[in-house]
Amino acid sequence: DEPDSMRIHYTVPNDLMAVGNGQFTGKNIGANKTTYNWFVSYPINTYNVTLYIGKFKIIEDEYLGINGECLFITHYVLEENYEKAKIHFKQLHEQLALYEKRFGAYPWYRDGFKLVESPFPGMEHQTAIAYGNGYKNDAGGETDYIILHETAHEWWGNSVTAKDLAHVWLQEGFATYAESLFYEEKD
Repeated sequence: DEPDSMRIHYTVPNDLMAVGNGQFTGKNIGANKTTYNWFVSYPINTYNVTLYIGKFKIIEDEYLGINGECLFITHYVLEENYEKAKIHFKQLHEQLALYEKRFGAYPWYRDGFKLVESPFPGMEHQTAIAYGNGYKNDAGGETDYIILHETAHEWWGNSVTAKDLAHVWLQEGFATYAESLFYEEKD
């Protein structure tokens, strides 16, 4: 069971930002608190619904997809990592291109794509991937493993999902297989 869409509202102190899944639809600023509004326009697994709160700086980007559609990319990073993130996250384009070539169009074009800096290594939250790998290319020296692996989950885990937790190995197995396809293509 997955809801076919979701409206999400997070209220935080004014000096913080709240990032969620899907499309940012605006904010309501109060005297001391701000409510951030998000809309997921596709079905979503409830375990993939997420919330990030922090003092983020935004990096905006675009990717022209396999079907000629423009995918809007918005990354949320801590200010001290802004400059390195602008360079480091460019590798995402090559990964999206390979995954689209192998698995079909990115499944969530309307809702966009986000990497959101977090205090834990990574998690495939639909359209809002947790990123905490320290801006290092730790897979073959040229690729950030967390970006590569968690992005694969947008197809395998978020779009095609196991019905039962006993079958989550399918999600992890196909994401790991996707990594191998990426390196095979690079060679």
